[in-house]
Amino acid sequence: MERATLAKELTDALAPAIPYLTQPNSVASDERARSKLGAPNWNLAQTLWRSLKPYLAGKEALADVAVMPDDEDARAALRLLLD
Repeated sequence: MERATLAKELTDALAPAIPYLTQPNSVASDERARSKLGAPNWNLAQTLWRSLKPYLAGKEALADVAVMPDDEDARAALRLLLD
């Protein structure tokens, strides 16, 4: 698989979950994420996040996606980090 394709797929899987993944863990937050994203998507995002968090933590692109998960410019910046 091409790196750009993989970066896009990772971004698509993570972006909707980033607002929840970057918040302090709580049962209520977990339940909201699971309800909004669906259990399989939330579980996948959590698994990906465990691996990618050390590389993404503190990056401006991550903060932008956390605030605007549907914004294409924010997603593009995240894709560049993942590529």
